[in-house]
Order: sequence, then C-alpha cells, then structure tokens
Amino acid sequence: MNFQDDALIFLLVGLFGLLILASVAGIIIEKYKGSTPVIVNLNARIRAWWGMCLLSVAAMCFGPSGSIWLC
Repeated sequence: MNFQDDALIFLLVGLFGLLILASVAGIIIEKYKGSTPVIVNLNARIRAWWGMCLLSVAAMCFGPSGSIWLC
C-alpha cells in the first residue's frame, strides 16, 4: 500500500475522522436516549459506512485490479 496522492490522504483522513465523530455521537445518543428504533437504525447505518469505507480502502491497496474486483 503506497498512497502518494496528498489529496487522497486528506480525503481519507477527513472521511474516517467524520466516521469516528459519527460513531461517538451515535454511542452517546444511544446512552442518553436509549435504544429506540431510530437510534438503532442510525448506528446500523454508521456501521455500514465503516464497512463500505474499509472495503474501498482495501480495494485501493490492490490498485486498479482491486477496484475492478470491488465492482
């Protein structure tokens, strides 16, 4: 894995930073408001975004062939 594009690194740091912020917010909201269906749905969507982003980064590690396999 060799990410040399500064814009890509900046994008990934921002993306994962927002995911961390959303995850912490989801945990805090669930702690104080309880496990309502809306909050459970929110946290499930955040976990799904984690999976999608990690899968995309894994595909980037394999280069163009990884992106083809991801499709």
